[in-house]
Amino acid sequence: MGPRGLLRQPLGDQGMRAEAQEDANAALDRAAGRANGIAAITPERVIREGDPTEQLLDVIDKDVDIAMLVLAANPGPEGPGPIITMMAGVAGSFPIPVTIVPGDLSDEDIDALS
Repeated sequence: MGPRGLLRQPLGDQGMRAEAQEDANAALDRAAGRANGIAAITPERVIREGDPTEQLLDVIDKDVDIAMLVLAANPGPEGPGPIITMMAGVAGSFPIPVTIVPGDLSDEDIDALS
């Protein structure tokens, strides 16, 4: 499975929504370029608004090709990140396997995992 889109909370102002959409697309451009450079794949882009758990489950439910969710944890003092924090509460009942890897792994470290 390739990288998936970023999950966002609803935004009230159209200008803020457009800016968030631009930010999400820029982040996806970087991730897609890296995935293509490493594994020669073109990931599917999904950008959703709403409750992250509901949106993530809906994407997984509608895309039968998703067999596993791999998340990178933020290694910084802010904590692992909102999606991983949310996953801690639902991982045991999640419909597919979830793998969490340290976000500061090098490409060589990631290659050694496969």
